[in-house]
Amino acid sequence: MEVKNIYLKEELKLGDFHLQSFEALEKRFAVVVLAINYTQIQETLAYLRSRTPLANFIRQRRLEHLQVLLRKEIQEARQSQEVDTILAKFLPVASSLVI
Repeated sequence: MEVKNIYLKEELKLGDFHLQSFEALEKRFAVVVLAINYTQIQETLAYLRSRTPLANFIRQRRLEHLQVLLRKEIQEARQSQEVDTILAKFLPVASSLVI
């Protein structure tokens, strides 16, 4: 469950609730709970069908999301021919890496 919370906080930017009204927090919380419940139901159904570890289901979902993202970015690169600009959105600049 903690892995899912980290994913929701970092990837979906749902960890920062500063300066929001209670109603906004309540709505956002409802969306997060629904998303977690949906994921858990899908994981359980996948497990019951295949008896593979639930971690495999999470990995598969992340790969599916990555595929959608890559498809979108490849299409954008083909249209704009600005491959370096598109790569810069997803890869850190070498000079900013700390070794």
